[in-house]
Amino acid sequence: MRPISKETHTSVMAFLDNLNADQIKAISERMEEKQPYVKSYIASSLEGMISKKESTMLNFLFVFIIRCYEYEYGEMVLISDQTVGDYNTEQDLYTQRESKRNSLRKIVSSLSKDANQRELIDYIDKFLEDGNGFESGFNPAYLIIIKLVIYCTIILLNREAEKKNEAS
Repeated sequence: MRPISKETHTSVMAFLDNLNADQIKAISERMEEKQPYVKSYIASSLEGMISKKESTMLNFLFVFIIRCYEYEYGEMVLISDQTVGDYNTEQDLYTQRESKRNSLRKIVSSLSKDANQRELIDYIDKFLEDGNGFESGFNPAYLIIIKLVIYCTIILLNREAEKKNEAS
């Protein structure tokens, strides 16, 4: 599977930057309707760690990621609750196993590589670290966990995009 190009994420961000607040809310609702279980996975993984403002920023990031996948690979099929749940269990076991040998930072670095989306991840990392125009970025104490959840989400989306590609 080819990685999402810089042109794709630049084009998607330009599109999102030109939306007003009502349009952003509407597109956010549509993306959540398209991938409710992926959205729920992100929210539940970070519950209690992030502020309301950070949650809003993550919603924006969720919309950005889903739009990038749709722009690059076409309409994504609904990823089932079962698929997301099984993947969550798989990633929890992986993280627990790896944390016995490696630091969380090293695990996250490995997930970043496994995602095979260098351009997209570089852009997301910049967004997470500087807030991309929001008043402030994310709490540095939780940034590594946020990255872990986002990278895992990207790996899941990659798997599903590959399944779709194989089926067609």
